[in-house]
Amino acid sequence: MKNILFVSVFLLSVNTFGGELTPLQLATKLIEQLNVDVQSEVMAKNMRDIQARQIAQLNLPAEAMPAVNEYLDKQLSLLFSVLKSDQMRVDYAKAYMNVYSHQELEDIVAFYDSPAGKKMLEKTPELNTAILKVAEGYVMRIQPEVLKLQEELKVKLSAYQ
Repeated sequence: MKNILFVSVFLLSVNTFGGELTPLQLATKLIEQLNVDVQSEVMAKNMRDIQARQIAQLNLPAEAMPAVNEYLDKQLSLLFSVLKSDQMRVDYAKAYMNVYSHQELEDIVAFYDSPAGKKMLEKTPELNTAILKVAEGYVMRIQPEVLKLQEELKVKLSAYQ
């Protein structure tokens, strides 16, 4: 009986103190490696820029722009407060734990600890911005068609009023 207790305590201590991380610890480390705060900030700023360009197409008078910019800044600040919250980090970690196995989390964390993984992380904000600009260009190309579809929907919905 003493031997079983000793082996159980030993195995627990190896798992806890021997360097093996729990899935939650691995997911949390991955979130840190991915610089989720920085990624979220870049994403939110890109969204603000897109909104600013869309609003600029409305041809509002110049005196309206301070109110528009104030709105966009407040919206950005609100978004940052949510994206950088501790609860969101916990929820992100849970999402990673639900999608990836313990071994997969270990492998992903190991990759991001490698030189190639670190370079990928370093370049990700720049890449995301470039990809977003490409996608925005395609969206802008179809905008006239989207506006036409919106008008068609308005006409169809007017029959229900």
